[in-house]
Amino acid sequence: MIRSGVIVTLSVAGTVVWAGETVEIQVKYPVGRVLLMKSDQNNVTDAAGMRIVQMHAQEIEEEVLPSDAGLIHLRLTYQRQTMRTESPMGSMEFDSAEFSGPIQEPSFAVLGALVGESFEVLLGQDLTVQEIRGAESIAQRVRKALPADLPVESVNQIVASFSAKDLARLASEKLEVLPQQAVALGESWRNAIEMQLPGVGSLVTTSIYTLGKVAENIATIDFVVSAKMAEGNTLLTGLEMSGTGVTHFDLEAGYFTDSRVEIKMSGEVQGMPMSVTSTVDVVQTLK
Repeated sequence: MIRSGVIVTLSVAGTVVWAGETVEIQVKYPVGRVLLMKSDQNNVTDAAGMRIVQMHAQEIEEEVLPSDAGLIHLRLTYQRQTMRTESPMGSMEFDSAEFSGPIQEPSFAVLGALVGESFEVLLGQDLTVQEIRGAESIAQRVRKALPADLPVESVNQIVASFSAKDLARLASEKLEVLPQQAVALGESWRNAIEMQLPGVGSLVTTSIYTLGKVAENIATIDFVVSAKMAEGNTLLTGLEMSGTGVTHFDLEAGYFTDSRVEIKMSGEVQGMPMSVTSTVDVVQTLK
């Protein structure tokens, strides 16, 4: 939405925003809308003279349900899950659309257990998460799917990653890109997120976003990312992380259409040098 009180020029190519004009980037949740989010993450890890390549793709459906007590009511459903891992020890591959039967590899077992599972998110009018429903059911399904001989401590750690807090983050992380107010072309805004890494400590990730252009009601937002570990952890030291990305937002429909981010990270894990490069592509389409 282009705010009034400024000159707006329309061209054949679409909306053109001149310097000094401001743009309101606002997520909309019309009841009945269904979005399919497809994400592809590719990680390359080099450590101890070994290279591990891991690719994970997943599909998540987001449906806007009728309002619940004045709150925005969403239902998110896990769809197809695929993963491929390559390392000096060999390669493994999983596709939930083709695999059936018991799964012994823990990471694949988790992915298989997620398919078809749903949870619900209630957002306030300020888009903050007010409630998560269904986290317990997902945690129980994941626990049941894990191999029986997996150590209890490992099982509990995996199941804990599907807590209500983590599911809330899955639903709200895209909202963290939004500025608090209308912005002009070239204007930047930032946010900082603190995450607790089990057994490691606190990680603070800072993102700086810049409105690049607006054309045909699509806003282009460029961003840079950096991260810093809190002092005192002994597992991960000398962390350096940086990344760049771009996302596109449909101003009329009120949702992000796609994004891409490339991240590089290096440091030492208990004194062992390690480097990771990661690329994440996300596309959202109406169903």
